[in-house]
Amino acid sequence: MLEWNLDKYMEENKLSFKDVVEKTDIHKNVISRIRNNRQRRLDLDVLERLIKGLNCQPNDLFRSTFKNE
Repeated sequence: MLEWNLDKYMEENKLSFKDVVEKTDIHKNVISRIRNNRQRRLDLDVLERLIKGLNCQPNDLFRSTFKNE
């Protein structure tokens, strides 16, 4: 499964919730859903704002929990 990694990214980069909202100009409810891994749809506009605002790469924002079957 592919999951959001924003919570860990914020922790590693010492970013507050408010920092992310201000840097990305994304509504706080959307950031909250992403941070808590409850956002299931991926809007490319949101991804682009996260990447530009946080100066990161897409792979910084996701983690994989795929299991070998």
